[in-house]
Amino acid sequence: MTERVTEFVAKAAAAPIELTVRDLLAIWGFRTRSYESVGRIQQDLSAVGLQCQPDFTEGPADTVVRIGYPPSPDDAQTNIGPEAAAAFDTAVDEPLRLPSSSIYVRDIPSAINGVESVHPDETLELAQTRMLAKDYSQLAVKTGPTELKGAVSWMTIATARIARSSLILADVIDSHPKVVRADEKLLNEISTISAADFAFVQDGDACICGIVTAADLANQFQDLAIPFFQLGEIEGRLRHCIERVFTLEELRAGTGKKKLKSADDMTFGDYVFLLKADDRWRRMHFRLDHGMFIAYLDDARELRNRVMHFGAELKAADKRKLVSVLNFMRNLDPRP
Repeated sequence: MTERVTEFVAKAAAAPIELTVRDLLAIWGFRTRSYESVGRIQQDLSAVGLQCQPDFTEGPADTVVRIGYPPSPDDAQTNIGPEAAAAFDTAVDEPLRLPSSSIYVRDIPSAINGVESVHPDETLELAQTRMLAKDYSQLAVKTGPTELKGAVSWMTIATARIARSSLILADVIDSHPKVVRADEKLLNEISTISAADFAFVQDGDACICGIVTAADLANQFQDLAIPFFQLGEIEGRLRHCIERVFTLEELRAGTGKKKLKSADDMTFGDYVFLLKADDRWRRMHFRLDHGMFIAYLDDARELRNRVMHFGAELKAADKRKLVSVLNFMRNLDPRP
């Protein structure tokens, strides 16, 4: 939690603040609305009961929104100081939070990162060299930012060579490539992109601002899904280890949850709390350093809470850490 965010939330708790969506994102250090930025901001605001009106996930970036407490029947508002606002990072387990806004084409990074192109008057040799140099399967054929004349790809080149051996660029251009808009909902465009293998992306000014390929779609959904399965396996193996050692009554006493029905009802925070105690740790009979093991569990808990905000992007280091914790648990619980 940054000092800037803490200060902003404390001020909004004292008196409503109006600002643009762009300025709101900037306070959290984001430039655009994405899974990560939307999830992070919504979590931090809801943690202290603040609301955004209208919803900052919709409308242009220049839309003015109001951050403050929702009105109550008696118009009374609970005040909160900086110390309470800073207490966001409490070690609690987050429920799964699906995105409140739709997934848009622009949320795929390659959709807004520009597109490599070739001019219709340039040579086929130049187009092939550009594709080879950057390991691209296709290029846009453009005469200007908004003038898309077609696409050239290894597929169009191979198809043209069936009919003739001598080719120029004009012979291998697909004059009607698929184009989707950056502000379209991604789910509505998946079939179009998959069927064509790629589609160019057009922004609000009609400029070709990027490209989305079938591989981009696969990578995006893979990044969303894999952490869920990894965390599920980590929890399953950990619960299996705990169930072999402790009775239900001991779990209730160890977690302080008298209504606990089984280890399946435990959270990562419960695992950490249960096994922090030296006497319970010794009963696990793990020949491991106690402090390091608890640190591993706490790492997994922190990653889980981020992943539960559906679509929160994990960095490469986070993904490696998740794999490390999973491999750690597989060694402790080698069941298939």
